Amino acid sequence: MRKRAIFAALFLTALAVSASGVFLQVEAGAKAWVSVSEETRVSGEEILLGDIAGIKSDDPSLAKRLASIVIGRAPLPGQTRAMKREQIELRLKQSGISMDEIDFTSPPRLEVLRDYVEADRETVEKIVREFILKEMPWGPDEINITGLNFNEAVILPRGDVTYQVLPQPNEDYLGATPISVLFLVDGKPQKKVWLNADIEVYRPVVLTTRPLPRFHVMNAGDVKVERKNIAQFSSNVLGDANELVG
Repeated sequence: MRKRAIFAALFLTALAVSASGVFLQVEAGAKAWVSVSEETRVSGEEILLGDIAGIKSDDPSLAKRLASIVIGRAPLPGQTRAMKREQIELRLKQSGISMDEIDFTSPPRLEVLRDYVEADRETVEKIVREFILKEMPWGPDEINITGLNFNEAVILPRGDVTYQVLPQPNEDYLGATPISVLFLVDGKPQKKVWLNADIEVYRPVVLTTRPLPRFHVMNAGDVKVERKNIAQFSSNVLGDANELVG
């Protein structure tokens, strides 16, 4: 009798170790149905089984566990990744799921598209133009902004998209003006792009009406005032003729 008791205890211990070992087995009697789609979209950086398959189970905890299994890395936003049925089966086994305990269907090959949002060329140019108009020291009727030729759309992961416009330190917003735009998704930096604006600023400029000799005492007839693009002059530009005459 004592030997039978010891054998029974060892047998029960072995069952307990098997049930709580390294590989998490599907509980006895539990059943799940996993049906993988041939084409799917994902939004995150990882491909989860729940993203690419329909999952049903009478056991909610099992269904949740299956849905959270990471199948692989997602492609870049706007791009696709091809996967094989065998890859998914391998990840299920590595996650402790016995293929004998689930009803699993999948096409031999599937494609996963990373969902994305797009900021087109016109949107990026508008962001920079509005920033310049807000930050520059000039009046909007004094300037002409050219050169904002951004030739590509910005592809970003789907999420809460924000941006930061980053001018150069001590920017005077005059002439050639490089400006970058940093796009963030859910608060995380994703992509930085550069635009080169050419800012023309038209203001009154004092000009001489003719070549003047050295040490000449200037009078009103020697100067004129015209609207010119001050970006083409040095910083010492006068706009009031009275500062020169006399």
